[in-house]
Amino acid sequence: MPTRRCTPVSTSRGLWDMNASSSRVVPEQLQPGRPGPKRRLRAASGGAKRGVLFQGITAALLGLIAVTVAPVARAGQEIPEDELPVPVMPTPELIAPPPPAAVIAAFEAIEAAVRTGEVEKLDDAELPAATVASVTFRRLGSVMASSTAIATPNKPEDDTLRRAFAEAWERAERFAPRHGDALDEARLQAFRDEIAIEIEVSGAFVPLLDADFILDPTDPLRLPTPPLNPGHEGFAARLGRFVSAVTPGQMLRDGVSARQAMTRSVGQVSDDPKAGLEPLATLRLRAVELFKFEVAHIAQREAGGPPRFLSRGGAIESLSSVSGVPALVALSNGIISQIETRMWPGVEPYGLRGDYDPILDSHDPRVAPPFEQGLVAAALLMASEAPYLGDEISDRAKRLAMRIVDGLGEIDEEAEDDPAETPIDAAATAWAIGLVDPQERRESVDSLLERCVDRTREAFDPAEGFVDDVPVGARGLLALALVVNADDDAELTFAERAVRAAFEGSRGAKLVSQMPFLFWAEQRLAANRGIETLPSAVALREMRDRALTFQLRSDDVDPRDEDLIGGIVLLTGRDPLPTSQGLRPIAALASMLGDPSLTPRDDPSRGELTIKQLMATRFLGQLAASEAESYMYRRPAKARYGVRAAPWDQSMPNEAAALGLMTLSETLKAFDNGGGRR
Repeated sequence: MPTRRCTPVSTSRGLWDMNASSSRVVPEQLQPGRPGPKRRLRAASGGAKRGVLFQGITAALLGLIAVTVAPVARAGQEIPEDELPVPVMPTPELIAPPPPAAVIAAFEAIEAAVRTGEVEKLDDAELPAATVASVTFRRLGSVMASSTAIATPNKPEDDTLRRAFAEAWERAERFAPRHGDALDEARLQAFRDEIAIEIEVSGAFVPLLDADFILDPTDPLRLPTPPLNPGHEGFAARLGRFVSAVTPGQMLRDGVSARQAMTRSVGQVSDDPKAGLEPLATLRLRAVELFKFEVAHIAQREAGGPPRFLSRGGAIESLSSVSGVPALVALSNGIISQIETRMWPGVEPYGLRGDYDPILDSHDPRVAPPFEQGLVAAALLMASEAPYLGDEISDRAKRLAMRIVDGLGEIDEEAEDDPAETPIDAAATAWAIGLVDPQERRESVDSLLERCVDRTREAFDPAEGFVDDVPVGARGLLALALVVNADDDAELTFAERAVRAAFEGSRGAKLVSQMPFLFWAEQRLAANRGIETLPSAVALREMRDRALTFQLRSDDVDPRDEDLIGGIVLLTGRDPLPTSQGLRPIAALASMLGDPSLTPRDDPSRGELTIKQLMATRFLGQLAASEAESYMYRRPAKARYGVRAAPWDQSMPNEAAALGLMTLSETLKAFDNGGGRR
């Protein structure tokens, strides 16, 4: 169990080719890509994408997690039939990975062999015993070779790391420059000096019982998910003479969830890609044995650098790293700079590129959809008005936001990615444009704003409520767009009814799913009406208390899970671990801390709430990519400060960047006790 409050939950999003091993495979039905960079080439199904996205957001907050799979290299091995092991439950001493001193000594021996090229000397080195060992060589920011070895009765644990190294080195040597001249030795030495090394060594396999697996009641296939602590534990399967394993490092690098690791391993040992999608009872009938294992993970951030033990692939951020205004300003500036790297590099007014994958240094889709463009533009505009950032950072944030807004204004009304096509796209776009001074808006942007506001209004009827195709998690955003763009009393009254309807249809987790947008709509509405006490103050305080009840503290987690401290677990029971979706309530909590009607300056709980907000921003700092994770990235400088989907998921969604920047802006305002428009 990774924490005392929660267990990781993840579900498969479909059936992928289990034999693929070289390229990321994305389920077409969930992520309709674009055949080219032009907006006009967007797939016809993209018009409904925002509704699907917000349904996914709400589902994530209610416990239905979906992630993208990336192929993993085959690591299966065959065991001689007369030497099959007898299943036993290992002792705690065997479950633990090798001790740090032994791992460092092994790393030093492997590095000496790599740098000198005298790999035969490793035969005499004393290496730690490991049930599973993995060795990865990186060169110039990319994985050059990797190999995983598994102990079997005729291949003992003492030799596992040696075998993984030998196979990985054999693959790496194929890339060595050899021209058959006098400079070959110099080239080979330069080649060896450019290699960065990463190793994983595990303790014993821990058998998984049927009761250990997590079953999502909403999954129509009732597929079991192994209870792995992502980034710390790997998964293995054995069937007869075959065994296969996926290490935590592979899962981090390739974006593989626990469910997907199980699918891979079972598919490999059974030689049937679909076998991993079968119920547990069927797998047991097949005599498939399922295990988890814990590893010690050590890597160089750059070739020749010191080896560092990794926690979930990175390092744990301390509370002191975000405990002061200068640290929050630095993090804000870093996220703004990372967003700047996502801007469309050409002369076309395409604004923002799609979600960033730092492993592959790629964006998907090539141009971000209107919802993400609007959300990021709004976050940048909020940052441009946040205190403490200074003129240079604020001006840069505003320039980036205006590039996005102006680009949206250039989209033709007949285009398939028209921002006014769906209510959710329209609401995000209208909110962002509504934050821009009317004197600074282009005529094309004003025209787009009018269409987006009209489309948003169509999604709400004061008598009937929100239309059916607007999920609960999107209603707060629609209400916010209506409030921000209300130009007269009649429009403000219409927006007020939308706000009240959103609150009335939300209780518990549903109210959390509408944060922070519904709270900002209520706050802006009260300011426009001249009301000091928010009508929903009681519900908002209850929501805050509920959210903070599920904020992870140091005494809630095991020592190896300290990177999760400050994150908010969004459900009780067998919950998902904190992810970037937890930034939604965290951003609202920051605003509530700065709202005197909800948190008066003389409130006895203000000090405790401030500490909890700092803990939450510590988790945000954990999500922001640092130097510690750079060894995995193709372009470390570009990935720096990218807000990841989760500490174990290296993908960097635009939405996560926007929520992170909004959280920081509102936290700085709370510390300044200032207001600021939404």
